[in-house]
Amino acid sequence: MKRVLASVTLAAALLGGGSAAATPCRGDAPPVGSTVRGPVLHVLDGQTLCVALSPSPMDWAPLRLADAPPAGTRSLLMAVTFAQDVDCTVVEGEAAEAVAVCAIRGRRIGDLAKSPQAARRAKAWR
Repeated sequence: MKRVLASVTLAAALLGGGSAAATPCRGDAPPVGSTVRGPVLHVLDGQTLCVALSPSPMDWAPLRLADAPPAGTRSLLMAVTFAQDVDCTVVEGEAAEAVAVCAIRGRRIGDLAKSPQAARRAKAWR
């Protein structure tokens, strides 16, 4: 947990307050078959996470969830994943976009996003 908090603090320092247009997730998508582990430090949309592989945003991997909720919103995905350590396996894609199956503490993110608690947290996140 200390590593996640340190990463979040570092991300806030790196991103600053005024660069909302710049995407912090600048790393290449990992190849099919690879495993990615790290904290989620940015959510691009209702289907795509940015997983930090190092403190530098140049190494943050964009991953589109294979089991993202069809009506998923960014706030829902933020409520479920932000600052959480994820384990992801890349199942398809290429350098521009990888599609992965991701889990938090052994539970798939798609399943976590369907829970009633996730919907309540998403409303609070906004």
